[in-house]
Amino acid sequence: MLTENFEPYKGSKNHLLAVSKKHVQHFEKLSPAAQAELFKLFGDEARKRKILGGAFFMRFGDTEYTGGTVEHLHAQLVSGGKRGKNKEPLVTFLGYSTKRKK
Repeated sequence: MLTENFEPYKGSKNHLLAVSKKHVQHFEKLSPAAQAELFKLFGDEARKRKILGGAFFMRFGDTEYTGGTVEHLHAQLVSGGKRGKNKEPLVTFLGYSTKRKK
């Protein structure tokens, strides 16, 4: 299932969320057919929206490691604007460092 993220990253132009219809917590549990469907889904949407560059990532498993809000596998496609003066980068949280703060 593909949807707009209800809380898109600040400054993003597109922020799409793909969630498996079946409850899956880890990407290794996705069947090869489901993996192919995910890439086709994002590919079709990138063409439709004329996304020239962006990022694709998944959060999976225990939220104590991912910073995610749910343990359900979800993939995200995010795009912003073109690089330019006075433009800030899009930044996201993907997990926790193995190093301690000093």
